[in-house]
Amino acid sequence: FATDNDTDDSFAFISNGNIIINGEGTLQVIDVQGRILISRRNDTHSISTSEMASGVYMLRLTNGSEIKTQKLIIR
Repeated sequence: FATDNDTDDSFAFISNGNIIINGEGTLQVIDVQGRILISRRNDTHSISTSEMASGVYMLRLTNGSEIKTQKLIIR
């Protein structure tokens, strides 16, 4: 797969034990088996990583017809 290093589509990052979300909409946290673990309207802009076990997750942020996805690794 080719990647464009000039654009960064990240909308989430981890800081001080919290997942910080940059964006508005409905946030879903999905595990590698496709199960939705967390689904909430993103009005708080953060989720505590203590709610999640170590692993690989997909974040999906939906706002109207716009959908963003991002892989997130919790260690």
